Amino acid sequence: MHLERLVCVSSTRLRYERTRLAIPTHTFWGECDPHRPDEEWCRSIPNHSQVYPGLGHSFYHQASGVPSAAHQADLIRVLTD
Repeated sequence: MHLERLVCVSSTRLRYERTRLAIPTHTFWGECDPHRPDEEWCRSIPNHSQVYPGLGHSFYHQASGVPSAAHQADLIRVLTD
């Protein structure tokens, strides 16, 4: 599969990857997600890693199932750059 970039939200199994991809990679995590990769991984594997303080694995949606405006804005910015 040909990818131009990869954007991942709470994709916790990514922590097993050990080499940087040859495409722009953006990851988004909740700080309190127990399966979030460590800081070293976030600095070395993706090109950009955003961690939301105090939030867990499901930070990307509120109780209503709708993402917060701030999270939507971050994702839209990455997708439209």
